[in-house]
Amino acid sequence: MKFLVLMAIFVGELIFIFFEIYLANKFKVSGTVPEITKTLLLIVPWAVIFSGLILWGYIYGYRQFEKIWVITIISWASIIIIEPALNYLFFKELPASNTLVAAVLAVAA
Repeated sequence: MKFLVLMAIFVGELIFIFFEIYLANKFKVSGTVPEITKTLLLIVPWAVIFSGLILWGYIYGYRQFEKIWVITIISWASIIIIEPALNYLFFKELPASNTLVAAVLAVAA
């Protein structure tokens, strides 16, 4: 059960971050308000499903681990791993040196 909790949080975070970065990349240059709104409305059902997965992970994770900090750290770690990878995948861009220093300090904090 603990593995399912970890996977629920990880997959939920993965999909949410994917949507954020995908949409930022899709509309980075242009996009009308109706076009963006239509795309957002198509994503809403998926967002509800995957937010439910994250919530399920938090609820059952707390029941399994009996410590909310374990669940919080799992969530943070998944974001720290997933978001830079997807940023590079979609934007083909590495952080500048000052941005990299800020990222390292943020993770260390």
